[in-house]
Amino acid sequence: VGQSPIFGFGIGDAKSVLIEQYRFNGFELGVKNAYNSHNQYLDILLQTGLFGLLVILGLFYKIFSKKQKNQFELKLIALVFFISFFTESILGRHWGIISFVLFISFVSKYKIITYENSPSRNTRST
Repeated sequence: VGQSPIFGFGIGDAKSVLIEQYRFNGFELGVKNAYNSHNQYLDILLQTGLFGLLVILGLFYKIFSKKQKNQFELKLIALVFFISFFTESILGRHWGIISFVLFISFVSKYKIITYENSPSRNTRST
């Protein structure tokens, strides 16, 4: 499978490359049922290469490295996705893409708005 590690095989061709690797390894059940990789990080690596993998890991790094106190919910949701990416190809399904973008975006935006508009932030001591 390691023929294109930098740029990947493309979103449309990664599945067929994975099935061919199953065939090469003699994993007939995987070929017959067209199993996916069951690992989102491996899927991203197959589809977009090292660049895509670094982008998704950079997103998680940015979320986890925030020092703001009001980011607990964002970090918790990101942690759930980060761990679940090891056991399932979530972004290969419509509900996975929608839930990932919805939860991360909503919690990020909600926390930024509440942090910037909080009463303690807008009051000045005289």
